[in-house]
Amino acid sequence: MRMRFKPYAHDELMAADFHVHEPLIWGGKWHAQYARPEQPFVLELGCGKGGFISQLACAHPENNYLGIDITDKVLILAKRKIETSRATTHEDPRYIVDGIVHYCVANIPGAVAHSASVAYAAQMLPLILHLLNDGEEEACIRDGYYRRALTIYRGLLTHEETSAIQGKPWVRPEEALGISGFRLDPAPLASDTHSTHFYSWAEDGGAQTEHSS
Repeated sequence: MRMRFKPYAHDELMAADFHVHEPLIWGGKWHAQYARPEQPFVLELGCGKGGFISQLACAHPENNYLGIDITDKVLILAKRKIETSRATTHEDPRYIVDGIVHYCVANIPGAVAHSASVAYAAQMLPLILHLLNDGEEEACIRDGYYRRALTIYRGLLTHEETSAIQGKPWVRPEEALGISGFRLDPAPLASDTHSTHFYSWAEDGGAQTEHSS
Protein backbone atom coordinates (compact mmCIF):
# COMPACT_ATOMS: atom_id res chain seq x y z
CA MET A 1 0.00 0.00 0.00
CA ARG A 2 1.32 3.45 -0.93
CA MET A 3 1.17 6.06 1.83
CA ARG A 4 1.21 9.77 1.08
CA PHE A 5 3.66 12.08 2.84
CA LYS A 6 2.07 13.77 5.86
CA PRO A 7 4.10 16.87 6.81
CA TYR A 8 2.13 17.36 10.04
CA ALA A 9 2.73 13.82 11.32
CA HIS A 10 6.03 14.31 13.16
CA ASP A 11 5.03 17.39 15.15
CA GLU A 12 1.64 15.95 16.09
CA LEU A 13 3.21 12.70 17.28
CA MET A 14 5.83 14.56 19.32
CA ALA A 15 3.04 16.44 21.08
CA ALA A 16 1.13 13.26 21.99
CA ASP A 17 1.43 12.05 25.58
CA PHE A 18 1.30 8.38 24.60
CA HIS A 19 3.86 8.52 21.77
CA VAL A 20 7.28 7.15 22.80
CA HIS A 21 9.80 9.75 21.63
CA GLU A 22 12.98 7.92 22.69
CA PRO A 23 12.18 4.18 22.82
CA LEU A 24 15.76 2.97 23.29
CA ILE A 25 16.06 4.44 26.77
CA TRP A 26 13.11 2.40 28.07
CA GLY A 27 14.57 -1.07 27.46
CA GLY A 28 13.50 -3.38 30.29
CA LYS A 29 11.44 -0.61 31.93
CA TRP A 30 8.29 -0.52 29.81
CA HIS A 31 5.93 -1.60 32.57
CA ALA A 32 6.90 1.42 34.66
CA GLN A 33 5.57 3.78 31.98
CA TYR A 34 1.95 2.72 32.50
CA ALA A 35 -0.50 3.91 35.11
CA ARG A 36 -1.13 0.29 36.12
CA PRO A 37 2.24 -1.45 35.61
CA GLU A 38 1.00 -4.70 37.17
CA GLN A 39 -1.26 -5.39 34.17
CA PRO A 40 -0.18 -7.82 31.41
CA PHE A 41 1.80 -6.21 28.60
CA VAL A 42 0.74 -6.68 24.96
CA LEU A 43 3.10 -5.72 22.13
CA GLU A 44 2.11 -5.39 18.46
CA LEU A 45 5.00 -5.19 15.98
CA GLY A 46 3.95 -3.42 12.79
CA CYS A 47 0.78 -1.84 14.22
CA GLY A 48 0.13 0.10 11.01
CA LYS A 49 -2.93 2.34 11.28
CA GLY A 50 -3.77 0.95 14.72
CA GLY A 51 -6.88 -0.96 13.69
CA PHE A 52 -6.12 -4.19 15.53
CA ILE A 53 -4.53 -2.78 18.66
CA SER A 54 -7.32 -0.22 19.17
CA GLN A 55 -9.96 -2.96 18.90
CA LEU A 56 -8.03 -5.20 21.28
CA ALA A 57 -7.57 -2.40 23.81
CA CYS A 58 -11.29 -1.63 23.76
CA ALA A 59 -12.20 -5.28 24.25
CA HIS A 60 -9.56 -5.99 26.93
CA PRO A 61 -8.82 -2.87 28.99
CA GLU A 62 -7.21 -5.09 31.65
CA ASN A 63 -3.99 -5.11 29.57
CA ASN A 64 -1.34 -2.50 28.76
CA TYR A 65 -0.59 -2.04 25.06
CA LEU A 66 2.36 -0.90 22.95
CA GLY A 67 2.20 -0.59 19.16
CA ILE A 68 5.37 -0.25 17.07
CA ASP A 69 5.80 0.82 13.45
CA ILE A 70 8.67 2.29 11.45
CA THR A 71 6.99 5.25 9.78
CA ASP A 72 5.09 8.24 11.13
CA LYS A 73 2.85 8.16 8.02
CA VAL A 74 0.86 5.33 9.57
CA LEU A 75 1.56 6.06 13.25
CA ILE A 76 -0.25 9.37 12.95
CA LEU A 77 -3.34 7.52 11.73
CA ALA A 78 -2.99 5.04 14.60
CA LYS A 79 -2.65 7.89 17.08
CA ARG A 80 -5.86 9.56 15.87
CA LYS A 81 -7.76 6.30 15.80
CA ILE A 82 -6.73 5.35 19.33
CA GLU A 83 -7.69 8.76 20.69
CA THR A 84 -11.28 8.35 19.49
CA SER A 85 -11.79 4.58 19.70
CA ARG A 86 -14.50 2.76 21.64
CA ALA A 87 -15.65 -0.82 21.44
CA THR A 88 -18.39 -1.64 18.92
CA THR A 89 -20.31 -4.80 18.03
CA HIS A 90 -21.45 -6.53 14.86
CA GLU A 91 -24.92 -5.09 15.44
CA ASP A 92 -23.62 -1.49 15.33
CA PRO A 93 -20.02 -1.75 14.10
CA ARG A 94 -19.12 1.69 12.67
CA TYR A 95 -19.06 5.31 13.70
CA ILE A 96 -17.35 8.45 12.35
CA VAL A 97 -15.19 10.95 14.25
CA ASP A 98 -13.39 13.83 12.51
CA GLY A 99 -14.12 12.27 9.14
CA ILE A 100 -12.48 8.96 10.13
CA VAL A 101 -14.58 5.82 9.92
CA HIS A 102 -14.02 3.68 13.04
CA TYR A 103 -14.71 -0.05 13.01
CA CYS A 104 -13.87 -1.39 16.47
CA VAL A 105 -15.39 -4.86 16.59
CA ALA A 106 -12.96 -7.01 18.56
CA ASN A 107 -11.58 -10.25 17.12
CA ILE A 108 -13.46 -10.15 13.83
CA PRO A 109 -12.20 -13.57 12.65
CA GLY A 110 -13.49 -15.02 15.91
CA ALA A 111 -17.03 -14.59 14.64
CA VAL A 112 -16.28 -17.43 12.21
CA ALA A 113 -13.34 -19.00 14.01
CA HIS A 114 -13.31 -22.36 12.21
CA SER A 115 -13.63 -20.84 8.73
CA ALA A 116 -11.00 -18.21 9.52
CA SER A 117 -8.55 -20.84 10.74
CA VAL A 118 -9.08 -23.01 7.66
CA ALA A 119 -8.68 -20.02 5.32
CA TYR A 120 -5.54 -18.79 7.09
CA ALA A 121 -3.97 -22.26 7.05
CA ALA A 122 -4.83 -22.71 3.38
CA GLN A 123 -2.94 -19.52 2.56
CA MET A 124 0.01 -19.81 4.92
CA LEU A 125 0.77 -23.52 5.15
CA PRO A 126 2.01 -23.91 1.54
CA LEU A 127 4.31 -20.91 2.02
CA ILE A 128 5.73 -22.29 5.27
CA LEU A 129 6.20 -25.77 3.77
CA HIS A 130 7.94 -24.26 0.75
CA LEU A 131 10.48 -22.59 3.02
CA LEU A 132 10.95 -25.67 5.19
CA ASN A 133 11.32 -28.13 2.31
CA ASP A 134 13.35 -26.05 -0.15
CA GLY A 135 15.19 -23.58 2.09
CA GLU A 136 15.13 -19.82 1.89
CA GLU A 137 17.50 -19.52 -1.06
CA GLU A 138 15.63 -21.93 -3.33
CA ALA A 139 12.28 -20.45 -2.28
CA CYS A 140 13.48 -16.96 -3.20
CA ILE A 141 14.77 -18.19 -6.57
CA ARG A 142 11.46 -19.80 -7.48
CA ASP A 143 9.15 -17.12 -6.09
CA GLY A 144 9.90 -13.43 -6.46
CA TYR A 145 7.39 -12.49 -3.76
CA TYR A 146 9.47 -14.27 -1.12
CA ARG A 147 12.51 -12.32 -2.30
CA ARG A 148 10.81 -8.94 -2.20
CA ALA A 149 9.25 -9.66 1.19
CA LEU A 150 12.66 -10.35 2.70
CA THR A 151 13.59 -7.56 5.13
CA ILE A 152 16.61 -8.91 7.03
CA TYR A 153 18.83 -11.85 6.12
CA ARG A 154 21.76 -12.95 8.28
CA GLY A 155 22.03 -9.52 9.85
CA LEU A 156 21.81 -7.64 6.54
CA LEU A 157 19.03 -5.18 5.78
CA THR A 158 17.55 -6.28 2.44
CA HIS A 159 14.48 -4.04 2.06
CA GLU A 160 14.83 -0.72 0.26
CA GLU A 161 11.90 1.08 1.85
CA THR A 162 13.11 0.24 5.35
CA SER A 163 16.55 1.54 4.37
CA ALA A 164 15.05 4.83 3.19
CA ILE A 165 12.95 5.31 6.32
CA GLN A 166 15.67 4.38 8.83
CA GLY A 167 18.58 5.91 6.91
CA LYS A 168 20.53 2.65 7.03
CA PRO A 169 22.37 1.00 4.11
CA TRP A 170 20.75 -2.00 2.49
CA VAL A 171 21.83 -4.99 0.43
CA ARG A 172 19.84 -6.26 -2.52
CA PRO A 173 18.22 -9.54 -1.44
CA GLU A 174 19.67 -11.35 -4.46
CA GLU A 175 23.18 -10.51 -3.28
CA ALA A 176 22.53 -11.29 0.38
CA LEU A 177 21.13 -14.69 -0.59
CA GLY A 178 23.97 -15.37 -3.03
CA ILE A 179 21.60 -16.06 -5.93
CA SER A 180 22.38 -13.18 -8.30
CA GLY A 181 23.66 -15.54 -10.98
CA PHE A 182 20.56 -17.73 -11.03
CA ARG A 183 17.54 -17.48 -13.29
CA LEU A 184 15.09 -15.81 -10.91
CA ASP A 185 11.34 -15.63 -10.84
CA PRO A 186 10.37 -12.00 -11.58
CA ALA A 187 9.62 -9.95 -8.49
CA PRO A 188 7.50 -6.81 -8.06
CA LEU A 189 9.03 -3.68 -6.60
CA ALA A 190 8.80 -3.63 -2.83
CA SER A 191 7.45 -0.07 -2.84
CA ASP A 192 7.71 3.32 -4.54
CA THR A 193 10.19 4.54 -1.89
CA HIS A 194 13.85 4.48 -2.90
CA SER A 195 16.91 4.54 -0.68
CA THR A 196 19.80 6.88 -1.45
CA HIS A 197 22.49 4.32 -0.73
CA PHE A 198 23.07 0.60 -0.62
CA TYR A 199 25.85 -1.92 -0.09
CA SER A 200 27.04 -4.27 -2.78
CA TRP A 201 27.71 -7.53 -0.99
CA ALA A 202 30.28 -9.59 -2.88
CA GLU A 203 29.22 -13.24 -2.84
CA ASP A 204 32.74 -14.61 -2.82
CA GLY A 205 34.09 -12.84 0.26
CA GLY A 206 31.28 -10.75 1.69
CA ALA A 207 33.17 -7.51 1.07
CA GLN A 208 31.06 -4.39 1.45
CA THR A 209 31.20 -1.62 -1.12
CA GLU A 210 28.94 1.37 -0.58
CA HIS A 211 27.25 3.00 -3.57
CA SER A 212 24.97 5.95 -4.15
CA SER A 213 21.84 5.30 -6.16
